[in-house]
Amino acid sequence: MKKHIFLFLLSFWVSIAAKAQFKITGKILDPKHQAIGDAIVRAGTVAASTDRDGKFELVLQNKHGHIAVSHINYRPKNVLYTFPDSLIVTLERNELALDEVVVYSDGYQSLPKERATGSFEMIANKVLNQRSSLNIIDKLESTVPGLQFDRRKSSTVMNVRGLGSFSDALLKPLIILDNFPYEGELSNINPNDIESVTVLKDAAASSIWGARAGNGVIVLKSKRNAERSKGKWDAGVSFMITKKADLDYLQLMSSADFIAVEQQLYENGFYKSALSNSSASYLFSPVVKLLRDIDVGKISKPEADRQLERYRNINYKDDMKHYFFRNAVLQQYNASYATHSDLLTSRFSVGYDRNLANAVTDKNNRFTLKSDLIYQLGKNLELSTAFQYVNTAANQTPSAFSFPIYPGGNRQALYPYAQLVDENQNAAAIAYAYDPDYLIGISDPLLDWTMKPYKDIFDSRTDDKMDYFNGGLNLMYSFSKNFKFTGQYNIEKQIQQQQTLFTEDAYFTRNLINQFTTSTNGLLTYGIPKGAINTLSGNRMLSHRGRAQLNYEVNNNLHLLTVLAGAEYSKRTSESSSSRVYGYDVNLKTSQPVDYVTLFQTYRGLAGKQSIPYLMSDQMRENRFVSFFANVGYTFFNKYTVSASARRDASNMFGVKTNDRWNPLWSVGTAWYLSKEKWMQQIPEINHLKLRWTIGHSGNIGGITGSEPIITYTKAPSGAQTTLPRALISVLPNPSLKWEDIRMINYGLDFGLFNNKISGSIEYFNKLSSDLLATDLIDPTSGFSSMTKNVGKLLNRGFDFKLSGRIGHGGFSWIPTLFLSSSKNKVLEFYGNLSTGTTYTTNTGTSMRPLKDKSLYPVFSYVFAGLDPLNGDPQGIYKGQVSKDYRNMLRDSIQNLSYHGTALPPYYGAFRNEFNWKNMSVSFNISYKFGHYFQKETIRYASLYNSWISHKDYERRWVKPGDELTTTVPSMNYPADTNRDTFYANSEANIEKGDIVKLQDVQFSYAPDCSRFLSSKKLNVRLFFNANNVCVLWRATKSGLDADFLGIPNARNFTIGLNVSY
Repeated sequence: MKKHIFLFLLSFWVSIAAKAQFKITGKILDPKHQAIGDAIVRAGTVAASTDRDGKFELVLQNKHGHIAVSHINYRPKNVLYTFPDSLIVTLERNELALDEVVVYSDGYQSLPKERATGSFEMIANKVLNQRSSLNIIDKLESTVPGLQFDRRKSSTVMNVRGLGSFSDALLKPLIILDNFPYEGELSNINPNDIESVTVLKDAAASSIWGARAGNGVIVLKSKRNAERSKGKWDAGVSFMITKKADLDYLQLMSSADFIAVEQQLYENGFYKSALSNSSASYLFSPVVKLLRDIDVGKISKPEADRQLERYRNINYKDDMKHYFFRNAVLQQYNASYATHSDLLTSRFSVGYDRNLANAVTDKNNRFTLKSDLIYQLGKNLELSTAFQYVNTAANQTPSAFSFPIYPGGNRQALYPYAQLVDENQNAAAIAYAYDPDYLIGISDPLLDWTMKPYKDIFDSRTDDKMDYFNGGLNLMYSFSKNFKFTGQYNIEKQIQQQQTLFTEDAYFTRNLINQFTTSTNGLLTYGIPKGAINTLSGNRMLSHRGRAQLNYEVNNNLHLLTVLAGAEYSKRTSESSSSRVYGYDVNLKTSQPVDYVTLFQTYRGLAGKQSIPYLMSDQMRENRFVSFFANVGYTFFNKYTVSASARRDASNMFGVKTNDRWNPLWSVGTAWYLSKEKWMQQIPEINHLKLRWTIGHSGNIGGITGSEPIITYTKAPSGAQTTLPRALISVLPNPSLKWEDIRMINYGLDFGLFNNKISGSIEYFNKLSSDLLATDLIDPTSGFSSMTKNVGKLLNRGFDFKLSGRIGHGGFSWIPTLFLSSSKNKVLEFYGNLSTGTTYTTNTGTSMRPLKDKSLYPVFSYVFAGLDPLNGDPQGIYKGQVSKDYRNMLRDSIQNLSYHGTALPPYYGAFRNEFNWKNMSVSFNISYKFGHYFQKETIRYASLYNSWISHKDYERRWVKPGDELTTTVPSMNYPADTNRDTFYANSEANIEKGDIVKLQDVQFSYAPDCSRFLSSKKLNVRLFFNANNVCVLWRATKSGLDADFLGIPNARNFTIGLNVSY
């Protein structure tokens, strides 16, 4: 009986003790009241980690006590708790920790860095502000391992971890703005509205985007939340000056050397036949005509010598520097107002940019307006809206002249001693298209047919206006703490209108009117009426996207499970149109009809028979996507993480057979947090160590095809024998065409040493691109020799290394960040057309040339065996022997060419440094690229004689025996041999290493302590000065060229600005 009573009392007290448990809840925030995920909250032996919203729960036996809160990037903190109060704990940033943003966004979810298995790279707002630019993408250069900028083309190409396609058009990464793909112009995005940028580099990070993520994903996150306050104002103003382009960079011949060559050619009789049988469309330089005038007695020798001396001291390059170009001036203004409360979070921003471009005729303006609102409609319901409006207006001349000027008339460049502006600063005429003597001899009262470049740039203009709208709606409902539903809708609309007006005074108008003028017994008939020529074009884009998504998350001391699944639909419609009218009256807005059907005899048969140019087109394209996606992540004991994602896309851009197949794109990944193992915690110097591995497949969209051919209806081209309209098969049917497949394997190691004073990561990747689109040969009896198929395979291998640190003492800190990336590609399969050696040596390395077992931008050259010591001829190797058989060497096979490597740098990186002392900060970035080659320009004598294309290598040419020991430039031969020129220009003598080191993004900023002279401590002021493209610190080539650019490099720019917040 006593035993039963004892057991009863014991169970009673145990039950009371069991009930004496108290649930302590709270939230961990940073100084800006943003949630801190994965913080450790501990009370004695009981511990928990915060979820992505910064929330935690602890079940304790005491109503009162202490809890300890810690996080790798924040100072630990001990606080008192009292049941049932909910805690709000604010952690201070650890000044000796690295300034890394620890929450990544992939456009579908926010993921703490500690739980990421994939390869993400975050660029915080502070780093973005170290470079001034109208374009947010330009701010990313030399800031991210694995992100490479290729500026060798007319538009910049971004590569994420190397190349993944055979087409330049398919290389660009997918841009995500606030959770949705961005279809508008990148110039629409105001950099001042962007909080951070995340680059998704491997399959685990990016494959959730499926068939559009093969070349990487760049996620832009807008500024939204503010500190918890009634309101916060931010304003900024900056002025940037960009210097004129350096025209001397092109290394052309001086006027004196050019004249000396013309005199020598004249003495050798080079111009005799052409002068005797001159045609209207063959240009002679003033010097050649002057030499002729001496021979026929039109001018005395002393007077001719005086004119020649004058020409030697003239270079139209100087006129272009002074009259055509200026230092560009960019003014940027921005302001924003933000609030944050329990019920409403809002941010409104406005921006205005005014840019006077380098060309004296060009300018553009941009106005941006943005609004983001988050409503807390109830305990479980949240509604957010986003609105963006952009208006741009650009004015430029369609008659812009690049340097050197292309004059036509069988010439490719203008003679250097031309004069564009006379001594009275009036526009001067140049030889252009037609021989000036021929124009002078025309007796018919035509419109002035001379070209005056300095006048012509003001006689025409292009006005480009664009309106862009982006709106979004997001509804999130929480069924419970762990289970949420999100419905999202996004709309994009862009309308662009362009008007190009050539006034009657413009050369384009005068030339066209004169060409279609006929003279009959002195009476003129105009096929094109007098008046301006007005061309209108427009582009319209409308995009709708919708997404439904479910998120589930459960988090306790041992397990963390996150699951998301959903579906989305998108539809993008793009339209374009263009039209042209003649005889346009600017004031009355009227035009005159013309006859587009008749073939007119051009004036004096200068261009044979032609029809009047007709410009009228309308195009429409619609792309539709339906996608299903899922992602799951599981973390055990806060140390072991696995993740997986899958997605299936269907689109009208794929072949019909592709949509019928279930071929999802997927990824899996694992991570092991070694530093949380007990045996690793015995090494105090290592406080962060994490291993990662991922594998997965993503896609790349390309190609337009279907089960039927695509036919284009068009008017007959000008000059055709018949003016009847025609239909052309522009794309052959290929129902099996599908997206390109990119498989990525990634190994990663993240580390932090000495209390995170030193940290970094090492990653190795293997990127295999299959089913690449390439031109494949087909049966020529079909009427076509080739068509686009999935026939290519490409391998990329490389690594990303990043090392960061923070060294501080007192008010001083030094934050260095070093990164080095490598990406080497090799074509594994290619069944497209192969060409002769000349194809691979001409402009080698500047375009993709798929060739098995070679890089995609291969640099080839002819083997160079030096100069002949007797006459300075270039020598090569043909059939194993030193040879000057240029014709056969040019036709030699690829196997006998010299292969140097790739023109795209396989190694690149940067070393960014930031120094802080009290309220001052100085930073600079040193970027570098190694391991690539480029082909430099040189003198080609046939081009010099016939086309006026010159090069300063003329000064280094072989002149006498022995010169072959100090130069590789051949002697000037007469007559010129085109094969000789081509062989030397494309030989090893002109292949140079492109290794280069540059100083960029130098910034000085000062934030005065406003509380010293103002009673309010809420006012923050920051003054800054930036300089970019500062200088080249070192380059491997001795030619003074920059292999990053095919033309003139970006000019140095300077920015001064002010930011104020209250």
